Amino acid sequence: MKDTKAKVTGIGGIFFKCNDPEKVKAWYGKHLGLAVNELVTNALKHGFASGESGEIGVEIRSDNESGGLKLAVRDTGKGFPQDFTPETTPSLGFQLVLGLTSQLEGRLEINTPDSQGTEVAIIFPLPDPTPHPQAPKMV
Repeated sequence: MKDTKAKVTGIGGIFFKCNDPEKVKAWYGKHLGLAVNELVTNALKHGFASGESGEIGVEIRSDNESGGLKLAVRDTGKGFPQDFTPETTPSLGFQLVLGLTSQLEGRLEINTPDSQGTEVAIIFPLPDPTPHPQAPKMV
């Protein structure tokens, strides 16, 4: 019997979890796509620089502490250097992440759980569901 289950192939899989997928879907592409792309690229480029295997996960969920949303990118790679500070890094990509975090009126958190891997999270308020006054009317 042929196995018809979907499989993840290639260098790894990215899995998205969210409470309201339809609400997040359109908003994600506009506001979070660049940040996710940059954070996943950084994890691949720096966390697994020597070709080690590992995992990268992406999650969007409610943040109970702030009442907003939390976008987290986690990896099981080597982690950031001890002296890493996002505000002073010359990395253009991380400067982009900081700029996007600011546009979202959010904050950036970097954690190294159990001294292995890295979690970079952007915590930001829920988007305003009120349409812009000049937005076209939906029929």
